[in-house]
Amino acid sequence: MVEKPIGENHMGQERSADGTPHQRGRLKVFLSYAPGVGKTVAMLEDAYQRQQAGVDVVVGLLEGGDERQTGWLARQQELLQAFETVPTRLASPGSTLDAILRRRPQLVLIDQLARTNPPGLRHEKRYLEVEELLAAGIDVLTTLNVYQIESQTDAVAYLTGATVQDTVPDHLLDEAEQVEMVDLPPQELLDRYQAGQVSIVPRMESLMEKLFQPSSLFALRELALRYVARRSNSLMRSYLVGRGLADTEPASPHLLVCITPKPNSSRLVRAGRRMADETRADWTVVFVETPDLLELSPEEQATLSQHFRLAEMLGAQVETLTGRSVADTLYEYTRTNHIQKVMVGRPTHKNWTYPFRLSLADRLQRLEPILSVYMVGDDHTPRRFRVPSFWQGVTPLQIAASLGLVLVPTVLGLLLTPGIISRSANLIMLYLLSVVIASVYLGLFPSVLTTVLSALVFDFLFIPPRFTAFNFAPEYAITFASLLVVSSLISSLVSRERALTRAAQRRADQVTRLYELSHSLARAVDMPAILETVVQHVRNTFDREVVIWLAEQDGLVFSASSSGHTLDASERTAAEWAFQQGRPAGAQTGTFSYAAFRYLPLQTSKEVVGVLGVRFGGSGDALHPEQERLLSTFVTKAATSIERGLLAEQASQAEILRATEKLQSALLNSISHDLRTPLASITGVLSSLRLEDDFIDADTRRELVETAYGEAERLNRLVGNLLDMSRLESGMLKIALQPCDVQDVVGSALNSLGARLDSHPVDVNLPSDLPLVPMDYVLIAQVLINLLENAVKYSPEGQPIEVCAQVLNRNSVQIEISDHGPGIPPEEIDRIFEKFYRVKRFENVIGTGLGLSICKGVVEVHGGKIWAENRPEGGVRFLFTLPLIPTPLGLREPVALSDGEHGYNE
Repeated sequence: MVEKPIGENHMGQERSADGTPHQRGRLKVFLSYAPGVGKTVAMLEDAYQRQQAGVDVVVGLLEGGDERQTGWLARQQELLQAFETVPTRLASPGSTLDAILRRRPQLVLIDQLARTNPPGLRHEKRYLEVEELLAAGIDVLTTLNVYQIESQTDAVAYLTGATVQDTVPDHLLDEAEQVEMVDLPPQELLDRYQAGQVSIVPRMESLMEKLFQPSSLFALRELALRYVARRSNSLMRSYLVGRGLADTEPASPHLLVCITPKPNSSRLVRAGRRMADETRADWTVVFVETPDLLELSPEEQATLSQHFRLAEMLGAQVETLTGRSVADTLYEYTRTNHIQKVMVGRPTHKNWTYPFRLSLADRLQRLEPILSVYMVGDDHTPRRFRVPSFWQGVTPLQIAASLGLVLVPTVLGLLLTPGIISRSANLIMLYLLSVVIASVYLGLFPSVLTTVLSALVFDFLFIPPRFTAFNFAPEYAITFASLLVVSSLISSLVSRERALTRAAQRRADQVTRLYELSHSLARAVDMPAILETVVQHVRNTFDREVVIWLAEQDGLVFSASSSGHTLDASERTAAEWAFQQGRPAGAQTGTFSYAAFRYLPLQTSKEVVGVLGVRFGGSGDALHPEQERLLSTFVTKAATSIERGLLAEQASQAEILRATEKLQSALLNSISHDLRTPLASITGVLSSLRLEDDFIDADTRRELVETAYGEAERLNRLVGNLLDMSRLESGMLKIALQPCDVQDVVGSALNSLGARLDSHPVDVNLPSDLPLVPMDYVLIAQVLINLLENAVKYSPEGQPIEVCAQVLNRNSVQIEISDHGPGIPPEEIDRIFEKFYRVKRFENVIGTGLGLSICKGVVEVHGGKIWAENRPEGGVRFLFTLPLIPTPLGLREPVALSDGEHGYNE
């Protein structure tokens, strides 16, 4: 397997729409064991060779040297002159990273990978800037010392006594394509240091004093060589397996690391990472919640969260388990998940019970003898005083209740006859009842207090000689010692059960809230409902302000919030970065830490659809690890639902587009014939009229003009139908109601058709006593014209067309147009009023399919109804009604009618 060299020209590779290369940048790390070895010079020489080969190289961040330094540092300054350098932060704070991204070179040099950035920049750590450059497709060369690798800090502290604060997570080095060891004999490096040829930052002088000792340098050098050797062995093994030159090794047993909320558990996490690297095993970090560890202080919760973040940063899975005993819970987990290696902490703080109880490692090995248990020693962190748990949280009300429980049997013993209650055995049972009640309902300390007070009161008031203290008989001493043991046992058991119940209730509450979120999101039908549901549930669950930004073509759009306010430009910048990079940003993330909200990308299987922001008050305002995982689940659910909403919107838009295209196609197909026929006729007439007068006599000329006029009217009616339909669908059709005579309207329609009715006799049967009907004269005339024209189309020549009208129930007038055509198939009679619908058997003669649809719209605007029926003797009967008392759709002004009634005008 041949690796592509770092910085090889890939300027011609395919890029996405925003100009970002699809390929992730490659990282090469120059590793050494201490400053002054020559990592920076080695990096510059490597970059110089690549530049000579045609690679576009720029210097991003390079630490300056001391002017007094000579020799090998002169080579560094000489090489540096050959490269372009982007603006430094000293000239423009925060501009270096943005300048590199705008410049977009193929290869950038970033010195001192583990450095902490000055306050106010986008990232708190320099390695986060390198990760952003790699994500942008830019190759990076950088330098690092072995004591700055996170998993090695405990070993460094043990070997040198130096505690390192600026570290780099191991996963970044795992992703590096190359790690090159830059070496120098320790004695030569020590000579450089003593000669002042090693550049030291003033704030790190105390650390360098510990590192630049002969023993420390030898130990650090061996640590660096071992690290590079392990990496080389792993790469060689992968290479041989990939080429088929070696068999695939079976997976190493999974490693389980058990931590506690103590600060020294970070040593366990780092040790677990080192062991996982050495054995090439997967590993999991777990915290076991027992009744004693269910109620953690805010400091302990923050420490536990730090341990979990460290474990995730080092590549571990994290789990929280709940059980009555740490050993039993770990044993069940190892059996369920087939784990054979467990790492635990070595107990160092021993008390008087230590000789009588087994350590966690001993108990695990007794439960499972084949289990390999590794113990990691403590770092001897000073232990602060902590209030004993048996009186922690005791309230004055509980103390008063304990006194009351002692008082009740005492009063009974004093008031009732000695023969019944105050006998020692009976009275002791009453005190026992008080102790049990205190143990069950008040807790350990109140129950112990109740027991002690009961013994003292019983001794003072009821044991002869009375009113003297400390005169217990041996049997009473045993009795009250038993009471004390019983109260302690009952209180411990009850408190443990209560703690486990609270833990179960907390988890049940989380499951319930997750179910409620899923159920509510499933019922949300559109994007506003989805956003409102997400905001409401996150706000109610975590008691924090929530904002949501959704992705659009131009970037992020502020879409929803719990408080209704907008955010400033800095918050928007953090949200956009989280969206573009697909990683959390904002409060407590190390990127845009000054932001008030933590922005979590709404990542789906395909893309990031937006960003969800949750407000945090400060460094101490942290969520419990379980809440962090619940929030992550909420974000995943929200992203899936938002993606579903976006897909629904896209499907709706696609359906609208498909319906529009179908409508356009139907419109073109429908009107093509009706438009072409009159146009062809008019064109033919005009062509004939262009001939010389000698060829066309007067009668022929008149006939041609009449034909052209009739076709022009037909074309005008067709265009009018199209316009009327558009006005109907847009709701812009206005009607002007006036009292009209039905006979006049029918006559106007017959006159408009003119010669087209010559081949069909029309039988008009209208009663003479028909009342005036409130209608829009022009529109109802158009309805009659469309219906009569439809009858002409489908009736054989010579067959009559009948028009009649009658009054129905004194409320409406019914008008009927009948023909003697072939009729309409019964299964299609309900659809003939749809736009562009054609009866299959008449597709060759039907027009646009708009005439009947327009009739339906006009009649319904008047408050009437229209329908069609097949006649038993053959043909179709079209009927429509018009109300005598109008109920129009819309507001109209009343107009006076001839019979004293009132209609309405527009």
